[in-house]
Amino acid sequence: EEAEKHLTWIKLIDAGRQVTMNNIRGFLPGKIVQFLMNLNLSTHPIYLSRHGESEYNVLGKIGGDSGLSENGEDYARVLAQYAHTHILGLNEDGSFKDPKNKVASHTRLFT
Repeated sequence: EEAEKHLTWIKLIDAGRQVTMNNIRGFLPGKIVQFLMNLNLSTHPIYLSRHGESEYNVLGKIGGDSGLSENGEDYARVLAQYAHTHILGLNEDGSFKDPKNKVASHTRLFT
């Protein structure tokens, strides 16, 4: 390792469980280290959803910044309810189904 003292390197062991780095200096190398240390390689779901129907959608317009139609508002309510119960694990009253839920400490920022 003495011969590598002047080199810049990052070693990730077991998908980042252990991180060793050497001679990391500067903005870009620091950002690369930050990215690699926050990389989550575990399997987890990703949810994608389009917005609810807009007033412009009803009129056949594309783009713009209109509000949601009545159907769009309904969709937003149903999507929010799904997110609360299935993704965040909340009861209908907003309390957590599992008090040990790891999401609990983070969701207070969004509710």
